[in-house]
Amino acid sequence: MKITALGALFLSLTATAALSQNQPMPFPSAAPIEKPKDIPYPGTIRLAVDATDLTHHIFRAHETIPVAKSGAMTLLYPQWLPGHHSPGGPISMLSGLIIHAGKQRIEWTRDPVEVYAFHIEVPEGAKSIDADFQFDSAVTTSEGRMMMTPAMLSLEWNTVALYPAGYYSRDIQFVPSAKLPQGWKFGTALETASMSGDTTTFKPTPFNTLVDSPMIAGANFERLDLDPNGVAPVHFDIVADKPNQILVKPEQLAVHRALIQQAYKLFGSHHYDHYDFLVSLSDKLGGIGLEHHQSSEDGTSPRYFLDWDTTAPARGVMSHELTHSWNGKFRRPADLWTPNFNVPMRDSLLWVYEGQTEYWGKVLAARSGLRTRQQALDELAEIAAYDQITPGHE
Repeated sequence: MKITALGALFLSLTATAALSQNQPMPFPSAAPIEKPKDIPYPGTIRLAVDATDLTHHIFRAHETIPVAKSGAMTLLYPQWLPGHHSPGGPISMLSGLIIHAGKQRIEWTRDPVEVYAFHIEVPEGAKSIDADFQFDSAVTTSEGRMMMTPAMLSLEWNTVALYPAGYYSRDIQFVPSAKLPQGWKFGTALETASMSGDTTTFKPTPFNTLVDSPMIAGANFERLDLDPNGVAPVHFDIVADKPNQILVKPEQLAVHRALIQQAYKLFGSHHYDHYDFLVSLSDKLGGIGLEHHQSSEDGTSPRYFLDWDTTAPARGVMSHELTHSWNGKFRRPADLWTPNFNVPMRDSLLWVYEGQTEYWGKVLAARSGLRTRQQALDELAEIAAYDQITPGHE
């Protein structure tokens, strides 16, 4: 059969079209998640956390979320957390999410791109929805930081909270509550509204403040006043593996009190209504050093006070995290501030956020007596020696 030039061109185009139809093509993009706006969320979210399952290390959460209208709604799990400098919200440990409007169960769909987002359809006539889920915290160190032991726990509210998309986190009001094991005591920057049995309900607070106000609790607990009759209450809230580990000698208390006075002399101000060092002395609960506006999480050796002559290196966490209350919380690099916890942070000024804090933390540790003059000089010499032999610093 003779094929003309025109026929050959037609066959070539047909073959090309057929081939392209068999190639992968882009899937339609997911619908965009509503961007946060600086407007009040209509209503107050109630969050109740049961933290009594010490055997399985499970925190159980129940949220009641008011809704103003029916239709599409997106719930977010916090992803970008201040002080972590990366999208590290532990969503892999969120489980068992069930949502209802009254007796009607609402099916949710996880966003195919933004995996920290859950889409639902609020039914007609619903005034609120209820969400039940669990935070399955680590049971071995290979799974992450241990946040629950037979003697103590660390409750970080971002792990047990969903919040509506479309709003600044400071514009969403929460009333949080926590049920603890019987007889346990706790420390937190949150202010108590009421107590009933082992459940404490806290005063209404914006979501960004809630996430910034963790709790420690334990069977062995001590609270010490670090600034008696001062301009603002400052407390040392201590939990430990054993009762003898929370015994603090007068000279040990004195240098921690001096830390507060030296900070005021250095910065010339205070910007918090009250401040709590949330100190966990444990080799079972995961260690941590994390800053907050009106508190800090300071996890260190269970023998912090018992072996005082050898624990000087561990004392720097106290002065570092306290400094962050000024540098990083009261004043924060602009690109590290985000309107909610699912907007990416940018770390171009992290050298100010962390570098300057590390510097002043060492200064305060020396000035307060947390470290002796010789210990402070030795630490500076160690830093210089490390930098000298580290090729990256050349």
